[in-house]
Amino acid sequence: MKRHLQKWLALILIALPVAAQGMTADVATSVPRFTVVPVLIDKDVRVGGAGVQLETRTVRTQVAQDVIVNGMLIIKAGDIVEGHLSTEKNPTRRVFSADMSQEADLDIDDVITYCGDTIHLYFERTLVGGLRAGFLDYWLLGAHAHDAVFDKGIILRAVTDRLEKSVCAQPAKGPSPALPLDMVVSNDAIETAAARANRLADEQVAEAASGRTGPREQTFDLPLPDPLLTPGDIADRDIKDICFPGYADHQGYLIPANVAKTFDRYQIPGPLQLHRFVVDRLVPASLGGSGELDNLWAVPLEAVRRKRFIEESLQEAVCSGQISLAEAQRRMITDWRSAVTW
Repeated sequence: MKRHLQKWLALILIALPVAAQGMTADVATSVPRFTVVPVLIDKDVRVGGAGVQLETRTVRTQVAQDVIVNGMLIIKAGDIVEGHLSTEKNPTRRVFSADMSQEADLDIDDVITYCGDTIHLYFERTLVGGLRAGFLDYWLLGAHAHDAVFDKGIILRAVTDRLEKSVCAQPAKGPSPALPLDMVVSNDAIETAAARANRLADEQVAEAASGRTGPREQTFDLPLPDPLLTPGDIADRDIKDICFPGYADHQGYLIPANVAKTFDRYQIPGPLQLHRFVVDRLVPASLGGSGELDNLWAVPLEAVRRKRFIEESLQEAVCSGQISLAEAQRRMITDWRSAVTW
């Protein structure tokens, strides 16, 4: 009996150092603000275009990949992420139609790490779904609806929103994995990119007005459509229509099938549709542009705000007699970025 006990004791003493080598002790570390945490949407987050009333509800998903800070594993792939989705219904009624939009705000709040710590995150993104229906729509085109949706499989670019101290961590077994290239960014990141694009475009307009010629690279943040796919197409050349109050509001609707075809023609993958790009008219409805495929292209969201400013400026110039409608349409087709440098 004594010999058996000595044998088992010897085996235990041999096994302990081996087991200890395979175990990694947890330590406390700090996580700086703005550390990127890729968040995987593991099921569709959808809001009905028909305007179904939804209250704020909890969203639970997971981390897409390990997060390593200064050689320490802070968050593991699969750790639980919590957030919330809130919606608001906004009806708009017109003479012959009614629009119902459903605005959806997705907020990512925090992540529960593998050892139980809570790390606060920031991500907020707003999408809008809607239903257009009315006498003319039902009889001629039918009712059209689309959804505000965060598709299963997309990755959100969340960040830590504060300095987190004394966070449980383990030494990482390898380097930090590369961040995904197609992450969906938050509202503020889009606004920052748009502000930068606006600033560059304003500098270009100022240089043109002063007679100085700047380098072509000043427009690198403001893209042009593929001229083979989008040569431009005009539906209205009557200035009386263009300058009639509210004209563009009644002409601006795009057939969903044309929107889908445009994304396909420009090879924009599903996860980026509605998150990074919008289908837009090269010549806007406010200047008589059609809704046909020849006038549609996929515009990066950060360029849309600047394009809207140019469109509004051109329409004002046309209706005040500064330039002709044909000239405004030509400028939008030729190079919309420099269309206001008169």
